[in-house]
Amino acid sequence: VVVAVIDSGLDYNHEDFPQAHIWRNRAEIPGNGKDDDQNGYVDDVWGWNFLDKNNRPYDDNGHGTMVAGVIAAGLNNGTGIAGVVPEVRIMPLKVMDFQGGLHSFQMVEAIHYAVRMGAKVINLSTSGQTGTKREQDAVEYARKNGVVVVVAAGNAGEDTAEYYPSSLDGVICVAATSWDDMQPTFSNFGENVDLAAPGVEILSLRARGTDTNLSTATGQGYKKGMAIVGKDKKY
Repeated sequence: VVVAVIDSGLDYNHEDFPQAHIWRNRAEIPGNGKDDDQNGYVDDVWGWNFLDKNNRPYDDNGHGTMVAGVIAAGLNNGTGIAGVVPEVRIMPLKVMDFQGGLHSFQMVEAIHYAVRMGAKVINLSTSGQTGTKREQDAVEYARKNGVVVVVAAGNAGEDTAEYYPSSLDGVICVAATSWDDMQPTFSNFGENVDLAAPGVEILSLRARGTDTNLSTATGQGYKKGMAIVGKDKKY
C-alpha cells in the first residue's frame, strides 16, 4: 500500500527510514532529464517538490519526516523506533516550506498527483483557517478513485468547523489524545472529528538540521533542541 504524505518532504537518508519504505516511480528512468511516463513531472522517481518544482522532496522543516516516521519507520532494524505500519511505502510530496507555510493550490496539485500515481491513502497533517472549493473537489476526486484521505484536526484548541482540511466533507479527521486519554488543550475538536489517537510527546524521526518544535510549540517556553533526542540527535 502506498501512503502519500503531503507535507514538508522527507529526509530520505535517515538511518531509520529504509529505502524500501519509500515509494518509487518505476516508470521513470532516474537522472535522464526526461518525463519518461509523461505525467508532467521530470524524473519524479521518489515523489515531487511542488514548492520548487523539482524531483527533490527533501525535508527542510522536519514535520514531514516526523509524520512519515510515525507511519513507516524501520521495524526490527536495531535502531530508533518502529512505524505503526512499516509494511507500507511512503510517497513524499513536498508542499510545505521551511517555516511550515503552504498554499492550497499546491496541496490540490499534490492530491491529484498522489491519486494518479497510485497512492491508496493520503495523509494531510496540515491545518489552516482558509479553505477553497478546489480543496473539496480534490478530496472528492480522491474518493471517487478509491483513495482514503486522512487529515489532522489541527492544533489550535478550537472547533474544527473553522479549519481546513479538517472541515472538508469525505475526509477522516484525526484529533490528539493525551497521556490520560483525554483531549490535550492544543487539539482541535468538534463534530468533524472521526478519530482520536495519542498525540503528546510522540517519538519519531528528526530530519537533519531541523527542529519541528520551534514552529509548533510557539509560546510554550520551548527552547531550541529540548525535544531532540538520541545518541546522534536523530529523533
